[in-house]
Amino acid sequence: MEQTEDFCDTGGIQKKADELLQRLLAKGMRQKLIKDRRYLLKNYPTCFVGSQFVEFILDNNEASTIEDSVKLGQFLMDNDLLHHVHDEHKFENQNLFYRLRIDEPNKFVGPSAASVRAQCGAITGSVFKKGLIFWSPKFLVFTQADQTLYVFNSELDSSPNHIIFFEKTSIKVREAPDYRSGFYTLILVGLDEYIFSFQKSKEQEKWLQTFIDAGCQFQKQEEIGLITANSLFELSATPLLDPETGKAGGKPIDFQMFSNRVCLVVNVASQ
Repeated sequence: MEQTEDFCDTGGIQKKADELLQRLLAKGMRQKLIKDRRYLLKNYPTCFVGSQFVEFILDNNEASTIEDSVKLGQFLMDNDLLHHVHDEHKFENQNLFYRLRIDEPNKFVGPSAASVRAQCGAITGSVFKKGLIFWSPKFLVFTQADQTLYVFNSELDSSPNHIIFFEKTSIKVREAPDYRSGFYTLILVGLDEYIFSFQKSKEQEKWLQTFIDAGCQFQKQEEIGLITANSLFELSATPLLDPETGKAGGKPIDFQMFSNRVCLVVNVASQ
């Protein structure tokens, strides 16, 4: 799951996309394709069907093949002029609903992944982010101009889940080599903690260097007092309540005493 493609639009590409959309609207795209639709008992206002858009492109001589028509649809998506109604698909010659950004009925929060990644010097990549319980795939975009990290559900998203402003926040970053088996993990700590895992070491190295270049303080493992052990029974802990008196505190408990028993460890302090 890797994405390292960088975009840099100085205005020419966006201008071509704007001009293409204006030509399509002048040729009657709104009257012929765009309308309120319904699917599985749900209404989808002011949208059009991908396959009908392809036919419209061919009929109006904007492309000569279905493949090129699909590429034009994707070109408009990449320049944030249209999107899938659920932000789940790239442009396809299928019975899928798409909508122009200018027709968005809901308040458009943004910025979209397409608009952010188009900024000069933007660094992009796919990652897994740790949630409360599970890991979920995310799409990262770091904009060097304003030193900001955007975390999207996917590269098709209309709005980010998280925005991290590096210039306004003191952020520390560290590697967590044993956090997730088979992955390469980084932990960003600022106002909140973000745990990102990568499938390839080169991706981890790229993002680690990106964060350090943006001013993050790199923490070595020994600097944060991490305790390493090969098993639970090499650790010890001080109880919140003394098991004998019921009062706060108590003597440290050596987990070695449980080595011949089945143990269940429950984390009750995670966010």
